[in-house]
Amino acid sequence: MITNLALSIGDSLVCNIVANSSTTASIVLANLTTNQTAACDVTAPTGTALVGDCVEWIVERPTFGGVLQQLANYDTVTFQEAFGGNNLPGDDAVRDPSQGDAINMTGDNGALVSTATVAYRQVNCLSAGII
Repeated sequence: MITNLALSIGDSLVCNIVANSSTTASIVLANLTTNQTAACDVTAPTGTALVGDCVEWIVERPTFGGVLQQLANYDTVTFQEAFGGNNLPGDDAVRDPSQGDAINMTGDNGALVSTATVAYRQVNCLSAGII
């Protein structure tokens, strides 16, 4: 988990995740606005493997201290130059969001909270308000 990178509303971020093996990966998160970076290594849960066949861009409600927190009205979050891939033998294709599905977020009462759209190398999440 990355805990040593200050973030503010409006900052532009870049994230790079690279699998080092079938069970470990390195994550580098850079705040382009402040020119700061932070990194960490992660290990796949026991019994699972990092195979590079799925890429996700997610905006979701955080949990702190075991309690699901309120989601702020974040207006629009845009993931630009969003793509992923792997260098597995026979599968070196680059995947982008337009090849997948946009999933909308609903609140505790089932009301629409955020809508998502996908395009070539871009994901847009638009808040429908505060939960």
